[in-house]
Amino acid sequence: MGPGHNRFFLAAVVLGLALLTGVAVAGTSGVAATDTTTTLEESADYTTLEGVDASTLYAADHDHVHECAAEPPADFSAPADGNDTIGWFDGYWYNQPLDIDATDGLTEDELEQVSARTAARFEALRCLTFEEIPPVEIVDREAFAEETTGQYGEVDEQTRLFDNAQFEALLLIGGTEDSVEVREADRSATVGGYYDFINDEVVVISDDPDQLQLDEAILAHELGHALQNQHFDLARYERNTRDLDNGKLGVIEGDVHRVEQQYLEYCEEGVWNEPCILDDAEDGAGAGEPPSWGLYFMQFQPYSDGPNFIDHVYEQGGWDAVNAVYDDMPRSAVEIIYPERYGEFTVADLEVPDRSDDDWERMTFEDEPDYNVIGQAGLSAILMEPAYDFNPIVPQEEFLNIDPETGDIDPENPLNYDLEATSGWEGDKLYVYENDGQAGAVWKLAWEDAEDATTFLDAYEQLIDHRGGEHLEGSENTYVFDDGSDFDMAMTVIVDDDRLWIVTAPTLEDLEGVHADVESVEPPADDDDDTADDEAGDDAANDDDTADDSIPGFGPAVAVAALLAVGFVARVGDNRPGE
Repeated sequence: MGPGHNRFFLAAVVLGLALLTGVAVAGTSGVAATDTTTTLEESADYTTLEGVDASTLYAADHDHVHECAAEPPADFSAPADGNDTIGWFDGYWYNQPLDIDATDGLTEDELEQVSARTAARFEALRCLTFEEIPPVEIVDREAFAEETTGQYGEVDEQTRLFDNAQFEALLLIGGTEDSVEVREADRSATVGGYYDFINDEVVVISDDPDQLQLDEAILAHELGHALQNQHFDLARYERNTRDLDNGKLGVIEGDVHRVEQQYLEYCEEGVWNEPCILDDAEDGAGAGEPPSWGLYFMQFQPYSDGPNFIDHVYEQGGWDAVNAVYDDMPRSAVEIIYPERYGEFTVADLEVPDRSDDDWERMTFEDEPDYNVIGQAGLSAILMEPAYDFNPIVPQEEFLNIDPETGDIDPENPLNYDLEATSGWEGDKLYVYENDGQAGAVWKLAWEDAEDATTFLDAYEQLIDHRGGEHLEGSENTYVFDDGSDFDMAMTVIVDDDRLWIVTAPTLEDLEGVHADVESVEPPADDDDDTADDEAGDDAANDDDTADDSIPGFGPAVAVAALLAVGFVARVGDNRPGE
């Protein structure tokens, strides 16, 4: 398993939007926008519609689904084309009422009915038909956490060493923590459900162990991934760097999340003919702050920017245009952040020569790239996190999309990854070096021009200070992280016009061993710094498909099976980024 071994895991998050603004809330898993768990049988505004024919319901519902959806007959009888009919699946039309009381959970038969109608509703919004739907299981969060622990326990030591070293270079997770354990805790706490396309099953996670409740919006999201897999074969996509992963997930998650948002909006506004089943997870069970906001933001970008990207494509040619994107996927999160750059942006393919000495060895991985590409979304994420330590580098009002009139965060696109400090990013590569169980890193970043490189460096130096780095007197850009810091290491930054090199090592003495071009640890006799010249020469040439597809990067989570999970990032949100 290599550093970029990224299983198909897209997860929904259980954080409420209020948490993003620093306000603690209870009951933020599931759909936190309302404070009630609605049942299919009754609510304050609706009563069961069993016995009402389709002619009564059609006018209310059909205006809100896509014109591709078939019109249900008055008696909800099966269409002649069966499951080939958009808006009908396995015996149920999208607006067909069900005689179900979900207050005490669902029986197996009731779950099958709700799943079939949810699939029909998703079809009516997305204009694709299900061949079949996978089995759906509801599990409690404790059981899910135990399963997650077993999956992360299979991460090998080489991958673990690489992962820890890269997060130290990112100044995101320090050496006092194990980054793989942080990932595990993040997934256990924030995922609301997932689709396992290897075993072809959907799992919805309930925060009430005594009464397993279904959240219909999460179910719709995960069934949406099953629908994608049937039509577009999600397993074919390489997602082995962070940037490549965020780019492709921007399409995969953006597509499903866009439909889910519309589905949920119809639930909350009473557009569907009867109330949806929404699990509000009272008392906030299972919800809370993520173990690392930076990691969370890094993974959440496809969920935040993806729907807007899909909107952009949809406006140009409807669902046919969206479907065509699956054959020409973005190769960077930049194309998701800036939809108008789709198909035009090319990641700089940087050459990073191995300048380590005989004591240090660059880590390599079989059948995986030996480096990670972090990307603009990842860089923005690491600069966002200090705001939650009450020491902002980027003020919250710059990265939270807040309505100036209401003060509310945009539930469809809560985060802004287009930051001044990262907008000039053109590419990066991060390599890790090993010496007897210790690790160092060499991270090279390319910018549009020297001014953009300096702008990012200014912000990154603030991050160094925030993490407890102390500037080495007499040096240009060398820092030591000692007592009082979670980052027990040394770091130097080399500035070379529109290129930056960031080198980390366990000690000052090790810096030159990891990368010979670093400045001397002693104050240089001459102020002229020619050590920044790298013999490698940047090959800012266009990234071809083969090069990009061979890139590595430890994905949003390590799973034994390929998983598509829906994260509940602020369900006002559902924050999980993803799954």
